[in-house]
Amino acid sequence: MGWTRLEMSLDEARGYCSALQEAFEEAWVAAGSPVEAAMLRGDPVFVDPSFYFSPAGATLIRETLQRRGASLCAAPRPGRVEALVGRADAALAAG
Repeated sequence: MGWTRLEMSLDEARGYCSALQEAFEEAWVAAGSPVEAAMLRGDPVFVDPSFYFSPAGATLIRETLQRRGASLCAAPRPGRVEALVGRADAALAAG
């Protein structure tokens, strides 16, 4: 399974992403904080209002991502995303 991309809602793009981030973090901690699982945010400087989930991360909240219309994508480019939960470098290396 590849990376997953979810476009942000207008509120999320404005910085109000706590509900989704909290849901992911809760699932991530419950799974033992796997190093290959991460939730990343696209960099607004590069006009990328998206969340990215590593393959292992997407499995943690699969139902939520499906309900919100997330889609498979290529791995994001390092330097153009920031980690919200987990380690971007480890997830990018694993995925």
